[in-house]
Amino acid sequence: MNLPPLRAERRLPRSFVRPGLGAVAALGLLGPGLLHAQSSGGVTIYGRLDMYVGQETENAGASNGGDVKLINSGGQSGSRLGFRGTEPLGAGWQARFTLEQGINADNGTIAQGGRSWGRQATVGVSGPLGSLDLGRRDSAYYDFRNGFVAIISTAAFDPVGAVFGETNPANVTLAGGVRTSGTATSSSIANTAIDGSSASASGDFVTRLDNYVHYESPRFGPAQFSLGYAMPEDRRVVGGKWGKGTQTVSATLNLRGQAWRVSLATQADKFRSSITSAGVDQGRAGKTVTALGASWDFGIVRVAAFVNRDEFRSPAGVKDRATEWAAGATVPLGRWTFNAMWAEGRIQGVDLKASGWGAQVLYEFSRRTDVYSAHRQNRDDNIPTTGTTVRTERVKDSLTGLGIRHRF
Repeated sequence: MNLPPLRAERRLPRSFVRPGLGAVAALGLLGPGLLHAQSSGGVTIYGRLDMYVGQETENAGASNGGDVKLINSGGQSGSRLGFRGTEPLGAGWQARFTLEQGINADNGTIAQGGRSWGRQATVGVSGPLGSLDLGRRDSAYYDFRNGFVAIISTAAFDPVGAVFGETNPANVTLAGGVRTSGTATSSSIANTAIDGSSASASGDFVTRLDNYVHYESPRFGPAQFSLGYAMPEDRRVVGGKWGKGTQTVSATLNLRGQAWRVSLATQADKFRSSITSAGVDQGRAGKTVTALGASWDFGIVRVAAFVNRDEFRSPAGVKDRATEWAAGATVPLGRWTFNAMWAEGRIQGVDLKASGWGAQVLYEFSRRTDVYSAHRQNRDDNIPTTGTTVRTERVKDSLTGLGIRHRF
């Protein structure tokens, strides 16, 4: 699923696509690849800047906790700068590209670990038989999550990412209901994406994939599907033996009507082999997430809900599972929008769960600018002692903010 067209997107005139010396210098600062745009198609510049002022408070037990005042980027949606272009090929087909850079607007740095085009960098074709893109982009499963969560919640104030990240079964490895290894922060195997890039803050699945091939079908009545595969380019030789590389398969099936939508999505990650210095292959860790969701637009209110099944397999073959769900509603009233959402997750076989809720009010000043007030609160169980299922404390976290978003 591509990013929805922004209402404020501006199509560049041919005089810009064939830039003069000053424009060449300006575009050169953003990336040399942009200097080769062709005038036979069109290039669109777009972006969002989203900032909020707020306070985050954490209560992690009797001896821990506190609060921090902050100014952050990405309250409603991640700040970004993007370039999108197309070229007609005939017979209903067109070539296309997208370069999209994430921005930490609060300090001016590049998001996604400093990648120049960390949000998306793809080239492909689209036409009567669907679309095919190559490069770095959101996985098909991430398209599903974005589509549902955007109906009822947003970015930093989204309780789904916080809750599902805490009930990621890879964070706490269990055997027979007893924790055997892992902590809430040591999930480097499960949260390692292609070429070692880490997953997003949600932490419960790999969101954007490198070396990715993504196909999206045309509509067949109410049905449409997408399928993607990330190539295992990170194979390595240790002790004279080749290991297996990280690979991901992701797919969605969507059924849509005028006011309703039902979707099934899945993603299977197989991580790079663990090989000792002596060349002994210790196996591969793997992770599979599967979700079923539905939404309905009643006009005066939009509702959505989905359930998620999360399974982690250790290199030794131990499987740990979590069940998670989320539901919420949005009420549009003229220039005002109100929404609320609830999320909950539980790791099976142990008393470890997390839950949270979020709510916000948004006012649209114009087609390109809105302001918002939002609050998110979540709590999760903590089991800090290896070899026990005794819950010793409950961690609570909340975020409150007032922000502004501008689209261009």
